[in-house]
Amino acid sequence: VKSTLPSNVEVVIAGSTALLEAMVTDGTVIAGLLSGTPDTSFRTFSSGILSPQAMLLNKDKPSNLLNALDAAIVRVIAAGLPQAYAREYPPQVVIEVNTCKADASLFPFPPK
Repeated sequence: VKSTLPSNVEVVIAGSTALLEAMVTDGTVIAGLLSGTPDTSFRTFSSGILSPQAMLLNKDKPSNLLNALDAAIVRVIAAGLPQAYAREYPPQVVIEVNTCKADASLFPFPPK
């Protein structure tokens, strides 16, 4: 978000949602941004910003690890688990933007 703010805005990172809420309440900061929607009496609105997530793997490690991760992720997506987790652990909201078809048959687990 920092890249979208004017240069005179000071970015403060709170260590938790509770701390951020306290900082907004007591005036330490004038506004806060968090993933999801707080279950509080704050005036809220969607930022409209999508935050892509990425895993980092050592490029010098065997590619079987990447293939195994791909196979596992496809199975999680195909089973609808991201939406299930979001329902179970609000206030998270899941918006999927997949770069491959969630078909487990296309991503077999590599041999051990």
